[in-house]
Amino acid sequence: MRSTTRGVIAVDRITTLLAGLVLIVAGAGVFAWHQGYLKDNPFTIPDTQITFSWMPDLIKAGWWPWASGAIGVVLALIPLIWLARHVTGGRVGTLTLPGSGATGALKLDVGAAADAAAAELTASHADIRSCRAHVLADRGQLVAVLEPLLEPSADLGTVQPAAEAAAQKLVHLVGRPDLTYRVALRVARGENAPTGQRVQ
Repeated sequence: MRSTTRGVIAVDRITTLLAGLVLIVAGAGVFAWHQGYLKDNPFTIPDTQITFSWMPDLIKAGWWPWASGAIGVVLALIPLIWLARHVTGGRVGTLTLPGSGATGALKLDVGAAADAAAAELTASHADIRSCRAHVLADRGQLVAVLEPLLEPSADLGTVQPAAEAAAQKLVHLVGRPDLTYRVALRVARGENAPTGQRVQ
């Protein structure tokens, strides 16, 4: 799973780089053309007309509109799916639990479990203003992340073990042996603005 995830990350980075380069080059070309910089370009390809004898018959075929429409839909869905995967940031919503097999699958809404752990931690400690929690698939490893936002006067010596205990409780509740946790303590500045992060 780790190697597969790294491969996906590498492909995503290469695809993003190539897409960015194509957009930059295309944008620069359109701007140069619009400004007239390419009119006297010595490298301009002379006007030519390329024809394909099979093209008229292909376009007239009864299946051509359906095929071209399907290709258009696929080309539109691919970038949408790619963007949707990146917007979620690798967050995991549902996990399959141990004991699942061919006769049935046990699944847990791990997003709801993480939200419940964050709410319980916030309610049980006055020094914690709020808390965010989620589960990530990070380089082949499942990680439960808790991010408590502390009051400026909070006692870190008290809050840190409480936050770690809440994360451990969440991991135990999920029951997946490959799930670890990470706690990021954030200290609020003023009324609402958070500042520096401490990662445990």
